[in-house]
Amino acid sequence: MVLDLLASFTQDTRLLQLTTPLGSNKLIVECMRGEEGLSQAYEFRLTVLSTDAGIRAKSLIGQPALLELLTAASRDHRRPFHGHITAVESLKADGGVARYALTLSPWYTFLAQGRDSRIFQDKTVIEILDAIFGAWRSLGRLIPAWRFELSDPAIYPKRSITTQYQESNMAFAERLMSEEGLFYYFEHVGDAGSPSLGSHTMVIGDHNGSFKPNSVAHINFTQPGAVMKVDSIDRWRTESRLLPNAVDMRSWDYRTMNDRPVSAASAAPDDGMMPTSRDTPGAYAYSSREQGQRVADNQMQALDTARESHIGAGTVRTLAPGTTFTLHGQAQFDQADSDDGRSFLVVRVVHLAHNNLSMDTTAEANKLLGQSPLDALIDAERSGSLHATGRDKGERPLYRNRIDAIRSSVAYRGSQVDGHGLLLNPRPSVHGQQTAIVVGPAGAVIHTDRDHRIKVQFHWQRGAGDGDLSHSRLNHPAPVGHSGAPGNDEAGTWVRIATPMAPIAGANWGSTAVPRIGSEVVIDFINGNIDRPVVIGSLYNGKGQVDAQHNAVSQGAGTSTGNAPAWFPGQSSTHAHPAVLSGFKSQAMEASQSGTGAYSQLVFDDSAGQARVGLQRHASAHQGSAELNMGHLRHQTDNQRLAAAGFGAELKTEHSTAVRAG
Repeated sequence: MVLDLLASFTQDTRLLQLTTPLGSNKLIVECMRGEEGLSQAYEFRLTVLSTDAGIRAKSLIGQPALLELLTAASRDHRRPFHGHITAVESLKADGGVARYALTLSPWYTFLAQGRDSRIFQDKTVIEILDAIFGAWRSLGRLIPAWRFELSDPAIYPKRSITTQYQESNMAFAERLMSEEGLFYYFEHVGDAGSPSLGSHTMVIGDHNGSFKPNSVAHINFTQPGAVMKVDSIDRWRTESRLLPNAVDMRSWDYRTMNDRPVSAASAAPDDGMMPTSRDTPGAYAYSSREQGQRVADNQMQALDTARESHIGAGTVRTLAPGTTFTLHGQAQFDQADSDDGRSFLVVRVVHLAHNNLSMDTTAEANKLLGQSPLDALIDAERSGSLHATGRDKGERPLYRNRIDAIRSSVAYRGSQVDGHGLLLNPRPSVHGQQTAIVVGPAGAVIHTDRDHRIKVQFHWQRGAGDGDLSHSRLNHPAPVGHSGAPGNDEAGTWVRIATPMAPIAGANWGSTAVPRIGSEVVIDFINGNIDRPVVIGSLYNGKGQVDAQHNAVSQGAGTSTGNAPAWFPGQSSTHAHPAVLSGFKSQAMEASQSGTGAYSQLVFDDSAGQARVGLQRHASAHQGSAELNMGHLRHQTDNQRLAAAGFGAELKTEHSTAVRAG
């Protein structure tokens, strides 16, 4: 019987209508639970019936779909929900009837798949989001669409460095928007006759002016169980929370050697019960006091948003996050002087719906296939006090929803923390140190600035080609929107260097040595912050000959790291020694990669019974220009301990010598 009924069904008069690439009447919706909210990727879970028990999941997965909800405006006015099918499950089939479970989600959720690591340099948050989202164009059937509704785009500065580190594109985007006080919601357009079946656009905003009045701008509050010809809200409650009324923030800036304090206070009455919220977001968390003030204001607005919330339930099918409405007939707000006191912003909506199938069809389907899990979940959710309806509270309405709202006069800002004070979208923490390659302009040997900083390229930075990982400064084309792995001074921001030799530094004093381009360095991160790297040392990496001192590859800085240790123990003849040589060795700039040019060195030979110290300046790798040697005298070339030359002290030079006193 149910097979005959479904075979003759069309969706023209149904409360819920679903269109997929399979056609408009291939799948008939039984029930739906949908959830959408501000800064929340919507999800609609559907149970559908079909006369085809052989539908393959891959014919639907990832494909566009259009779910339409009949509204109270007219018999043919439908509210569209457009998205992509992100989950398909064959539940049961019997008697020629099959039941499937589908999940409908926005293009944005595809960004949660996989992880990436990359650096964006000197980009605003707007430019970074454009680059992230734009990379998903033309992937499968995805048509990413987004736009910004910002009060003033100029307030968002170029961020010197922004690192996506081992996180999905979606997690990275969520974190950036949370840090900058941005929120988003989706707008839907249905077009059942087009290949894409319509579109959905992500709207990214930062002020209440980006919200629009709901298509039902004035909504009546009615008593539960009242029979109404129009949609209404019949449940309403208000929740108030005790939260701080002020925010104080301080961030250390090493350039000014001082804190940058900023603060913000709520317009809500201060009863003196709560202390100020004091936050120390880490070193140079904001680039200027003005930017810090914006961060503090955002935190204060997030607290004000959570200070008072409203929960309602009813049958208004047009309610959507990011829309406003005026509530009439609710005693708590009817005494307001104007509509402003009764105006609310929808923050979140949960939709619960059963399609208007005949009782015979529903009964036969449940007899053959049993009650669907989603149907049981909806029934359980509807049994709560927010949704119980009818005189005996036992009726089963076709559509109900639950909404979370705030007063539209409150500047909306999403919370950055959960109920325990932990960040909802934390920046990835780096555990331990990493290594990187020093980079700079083509042809340069050293690239630094007045503050003793260098630029580095991490090994996980990559270029345009899939799987192209940077190593030894090999150049990779950079994708549009971020620096990729260019292998030059565009690879990242300036990084400070911890002083070598002695771990001390002060005003105009201390030890200094700048790692040269091509060297491998050790990177640590202040407070584990991936965007706050600091160089703490250099590494030898064996990029050299087995015995000779010089680098194995010397074609230039692009292919050699030049980190063969000075005086390393070799394997044969005079190169072989038990690492008895120590000290300090410099290298002429022009031979920085090859190791064959001039150098100066202070060398200690700690061979048993043959101790020696030498202060030497060499015009080339194998030619001594001036030497002062003391102890067990022995000729030395690079790591070779050559013929003995006596004991005592010697001063020799290939040029003139002067000894002066007074």
